[in-house]
Amino acid sequence: MNSKDIQRALLFNLLQPDRILMPNCFLGSFEMDLAVISRAGYLSEYEIKVSLQDWKNDEKKAKWKSRYRKYVPYLWYCIPLALYEKLDKVSHMKEEYGILTFEPVYQEGRGYWLSIQTQRQAKQLPRTEKLDKQQLDKIIRKGYHRYMAAVEEDAKANIYYGDKNG
Repeated sequence: MNSKDIQRALLFNLLQPDRILMPNCFLGSFEMDLAVISRAGYLSEYEIKVSLQDWKNDEKKAKWKSRYRKYVPYLWYCIPLALYEKLDKVSHMKEEYGILTFEPVYQEGRGYWLSIQTQRQAKQLPRTEKLDKQQLDKIIRKGYHRYMAAVEEDAKANIYYGDKNG
């Protein structure tokens, strides 16, 4: 199981008409593995970690000091169940942070999928606020351009993009 597997499982499970889901979304200078924006304009960050070293390195990242953190009232860590079972308390793991665990499951006839369990519910972080219209527009615009670039790249790779013979 890798981070893309977890990201795909999250996208599938969180998709609802009243939410905006933005994989690999930038807010200011830091990237969120998955940003989910509610209809009311509140942002939830889903941070994916697949190894103990990845988990430990997260604390050192500059994103925790970003002025844009005030727009992230909910944070979820998304980790393999095997990693969760190895974790001791980590200093940057605030009690408000939610934890989702993922476990690979194989079912005959259904194939491979990831079972998702909520280990701890995310609580609203103190001193946070909802996105203002300018921030929301910026996130959506950046996400749209990233999506269209990926579609174009996929089209080129699959020879859907133009015809060499005219």
